[in-house]
Amino acid sequence: MRVFLLSIILSFGIVQLNAQDIPPRLYINQTNVSSDSVRINYEINYGGYVELHLFDEDGKKIWINGNVKRRLGQYVFRIPSRPLKADMRYTFFLKYKGEEYHGSFYGI
Repeated sequence: MRVFLLSIILSFGIVQLNAQDIPPRLYINQTNVSSDSVRINYEINYGGYVELHLFDEDGKKIWINGNVKRRLGQYVFRIPSRPLKADMRYTFFLKYKGEEYHGSFYGI
C-alpha cells in the first residue's frame, strides 16, 4: 500500500513539473473579416496580457488594443471594419509573454 501511494505522489510531482516546463504560447486560430468587424481568434496556454498591434499597407500603426486574460483558453480581438479600406492588406501582431505572433487580412 505504501509503495502504491508513493508512486501516486511521485507521478503527481512529475506531471506538475512537466506542466511548468511547457513554454507560454499563443495560437492564431482564424481571422474572420465581415462588413462590421474583423475578428482575430486566438488561444493562449497560460493567463496573461495579450496586445494587438494593427498596421496598414504603408506600415503605419492604426490600432492598438490590449487585454488581460486570467486563464488559458480561446479569445477574440474585434476590430471595427468601418475605418478599414476595401482590398487593402492589413498586417498585425499579437504580443504575448514577450513574443510576437504575426498575421494579415484584407479589408472588405
